[in-house]
Amino acid sequence: MREKWISLKWKMDEETYELVLSKFNIQVEDAKEWRDVINTYFYRRTGINDIHNRIIYK
Repeated sequence: MREKWISLKWKMDEETYELVLSKFNIQVEDAKEWRDVINTYFYRRTGINDIHNRIIYK
């Protein structure tokens, strides 16, 4: 959705665009963190490493 939002920049005022974009950026970073937390949970349960070498909190 963030990429779609970026493509619509020219259709709105700068303030609205930047506000929503900043929220999308926060959401992307939060999603990465939660992905790593979930990977850690399953690593601890199974001992199987993440095939993409993502962060495992030990």
